[in-house]
Amino acid sequence: MIRDKLIPLLEQKFGTGSFVRGTVPNLIASFPPAHAEIGELKIFAAGSEIIVEIGEITHGHFDSLNQNVTQEEAEQEVAERVVNFIEDLFDNKYVLWRSKQRRWRLEAR
Repeated sequence: MIRDKLIPLLEQKFGTGSFVRGTVPNLIASFPPAHAEIGELKIFAAGSEIIVEIGEITHGHFDSLNQNVTQEEAEQEVAERVVNFIEDLFDNKYVLWRSKQRRWRLEAR
């Protein structure tokens, strides 16, 4: 199960107290908001993929594109990609913004 691969990676990279484990079936974990206007970062399981939701700004889908691996290898790949994305986001390698018209943008720096 992808949750079983992702939680240990999140704990290793960010620490056990940095996020809350999900209490509803599809919610894997949530990070408290760094900025109130953005909201929580939530990680959801959706079949073979992970959805990372960044508050009211945007969300992204992470799935394995490699069909030549086992399910376990694909889950590990996705978990690592999610952790790497969150690490880059927290290291300010992306810019988040939202206009008055509620348009959003996530840009790599």
